[in-house]
Amino acid sequence: MMRKDKRLNEQLTGIGRESRLFTSAALRRILTSSLAIWMMITLIDSHSWGHSVGEPELEKLAIWSHCCNDHDCVPQPVSIIRDEEKSLLVNIAGFQTSVERFKFTPVPSSRTWVCYVVPNGVVNNDNIRCILHPKPGGVM
Repeated sequence: MMRKDKRLNEQLTGIGRESRLFTSAALRRILTSSLAIWMMITLIDSHSWGHSVGEPELEKLAIWSHCCNDHDCVPQPVSIIRDEEKSLLVNIAGFQTSVERFKFTPVPSSRTWVCYVVPNGVVNNDNIRCILHPKPGGVM
């Protein structure tokens, strides 16, 4: 009795088991292909998506790619309080810390960029990867 109902249902809807399996397999292939294409586009172009800060001259520099490759650089106010032997005592957005000199690099920007090892972490020398500050004379 159930077999007759099933056959009747298939005749009325026009969808048999084979058709449903084909449709399901085709849909799965389309979704898998779409996902693969999306992932490739994301991996190829992710560098430019997350790295653009609206300063093309800065973004062309090797130091920008090297220092800010993890997209953890933020523009912050930095002022030098005191020049020390191997470091500079600085105020970064209200926090005082001593940062080693080699971490400072002049760049063509009107802003100072602080690149952190752990974003939103403590403001100290160990957590600062580099500080990119405006070149004397401003932006080129």
